[in-house]
Amino acid sequence: IGIKRVGRSRSAQYGQMEIEECEYKESEGKTSTNSEITVYADGRLIFIDEYGQPNYRPTAKQLGLSPDAEIDWDKSQVRTFCYAPWNFKRQAFDIDRCGIEKGSVFVVKKATVEKTSGYCGSYNNEGFGKVIYNPDFIGVKAETNGEAIYRLLHDSTDDNKAKAGKGEIENPDTPLLRFIEKQMQRENNDSLIYKEVNDFVTENRDRFSDDSKEESFASQWGNIRSIAQAGKNKEELRITLFGSPQNTAEGYLTHGIAKEKWERRGRLDKLRRFFETWDDSNVREALINLSSEMAKIYRR
Repeated sequence: IGIKRVGRSRSAQYGQMEIEECEYKESEGKTSTNSEITVYADGRLIFIDEYGQPNYRPTAKQLGLSPDAEIDWDKSQVRTFCYAPWNFKRQAFDIDRCGIEKGSVFVVKKATVEKTSGYCGSYNNEGFGKVIYNPDFIGVKAETNGEAIYRLLHDSTDDNKAKAGKGEIENPDTPLLRFIEKQMQRENNDSLIYKEVNDFVTENRDRFSDDSKEESFASQWGNIRSIAQAGKNKEELRITLFGSPQNTAEGYLTHGIAKEKWERRGRLDKLRRFFETWDDSNVREALINLSSEMAKIYRR
């Protein structure tokens, strides 16, 4: 109940509709002798011109109105379709059927109608061609000034729904807005990681590239990357890389040959400070990016 957005391309202002509770009844039209009426396509419409070709722009006469009436295309809303039916007997496609989609609305000027509904166009025997004249659900008020009136729906929350500040959307109460908010947060997070990684590489390039056996030190970054990819959370990565407070020697970087290499020139402290900058949500991605960038130093 209320104003909703449905279908596709909702971000492009399509799909707004109003839902209200009411008793179900068949759609009915109204007869009219006014200067402007609406014709609603209650089924698909197919029109054939005098040359036997499909026609997307029917005349008022083809819509069941007087020949001197005129369709106002600026006010009309028309969607089209085209498909080729399969003929099972001949095992081949028949001629393309091109027509006007159900739900299209024609506004016709200088017209009168004495019926509420009818059939027009071709293939009526197959269910095509039903139209309703001046249907109530479009909002026609023929008794006012003889013109078709469309009711414009306005969502009072539209103006505030898409306001964004610092990567956050106010009141993300639809799936689309929640998705956009997550994408914005992810983009901001990625930008921050790239900046911190680039700063670390720029400031510490020489610190990590003066070892006599550069190839063996490059492998350290490859192992750190593998550890980060397999880690589940920050605490687990901390113990795996730096050891626990009770036993620092159990960490990958704090025992054996790796310990000697990482303690030189404050390398371990630099990496530890970088590690503590991040939380559970982004520490793995930060370490993976840092390891990849530092390993590139040895490939150049």
